[in-house]
Amino acid sequence: MSAVDTAQRSTVLFTTSMNLSGTSGGNIATREMVAAIGALPNVDLLLICPRPSTQLPDSISSVISDAWFLPQKESGSIAWHAKAQLPMLKNLLKALTSYDVDVVTSRVGPTTIFPPVVTTLSNTEYNILVRGMVSRNLKFKRVIDLILRLNAVSSDASYVAYNEIKSLIDSYRLPSQSPSVVVPNGVNPDKFQPVDKDVARSELDIEFDPDEFVVGFVGSVKQRHSIRPLIKSLQSLPDEPSLTALIVGSGPLVDELVRLTENLDIKDRVTFTGFVPHESVNRYISACDVLYGVVSPDNPSNPIKCYEYLSCERPIITTDVPEFEFVGQHDLGAFVESPSPDAIANCIREFMQMDEKKIEKMGKRGREYVVNNHTWEIAAKRIINNS
Repeated sequence: MSAVDTAQRSTVLFTTSMNLSGTSGGNIATREMVAAIGALPNVDLLLICPRPSTQLPDSISSVISDAWFLPQKESGSIAWHAKAQLPMLKNLLKALTSYDVDVVTSRVGPTTIFPPVVTTLSNTEYNILVRGMVSRNLKFKRVIDLILRLNAVSSDASYVAYNEIKSLIDSYRLPSQSPSVVVPNGVNPDKFQPVDKDVARSELDIEFDPDEFVVGFVGSVKQRHSIRPLIKSLQSLPDEPSLTALIVGSGPLVDELVRLTENLDIKDRVTFTGFVPHESVNRYISACDVLYGVVSPDNPSNPIKCYEYLSCERPIITTDVPEFEFVGQHDLGAFVESPSPDAIANCIREFMQMDEKKIEKMGKRGREYVVNNHTWEIAAKRIINNS
């Protein structure tokens, strides 16, 4: 089937099992993608998603023509995915019989069984988005891999967030099918506006020294984000001028990492903020000199946080993977070969020895690059227009 014709208005049915009111990276990315697709001038957007606890975010409710709900999402529940199957089927049939749908686009997850089946039977164009390793952290991995394979072979086009997923999906697709297209994550630059560093620090309920050099991290405090080696790296770095780490977010490792700072006798050099609303994150990023967002070799990903850091005009410390090649090409930060304390310390040391004006110029180049290349609007256009 042909891609959506950009010259005429098209009706897109988007299906997802993600909680569009949720705060995880996956929920936020899906919410931003749906909002960006719905805002495209050539799209009438229909939506199937879990019922929100209160209401859909304004950024979504304002751009959709109609919506049908799955049961309210129960976090981490395999039973929920089973319970959502019949509502997904009923909602698909309602949408396809009520509207002249041009294309169904699904954010693939453990619930994505009926979209490939129904679109095949109805001869409706079907495109998939695979933004993470769907079965990585779930039980019934073999069953979920079969669901992923079903979606891969049934879809007209496949859009993935990074190369490791592309390799997996393309191994499932048939020789006659087109290969997956890598469409990395993005940022809403209007939400992630830079704030002057001193102004940002003055507005936070955190005490900063005048000459303090701050290394920041924003996100869920989980194993795969390699925060432990970041904290350990402070041991080998001088405290003059003052060097601290700002860990913004909540998660299962917070208590363990607090104990680690105590054991290493660096508790006064690491601040844990706990959960911060997504709309306030830009001020915390702007209070930092450099931001940390590596890709764990054991858990490949394309961290949204790195695009948000750059949008706030802050250089980043990340991993040299294909999706972040532009960081080295345009001098927007530094790479660590592996997230080890020594490698991270070396990167931080380089930034501490760098002229502040050079860091500022690096940050401005970073925002300019992501605004021109990695917004959610740009990602949505690539997916919908297949350009």
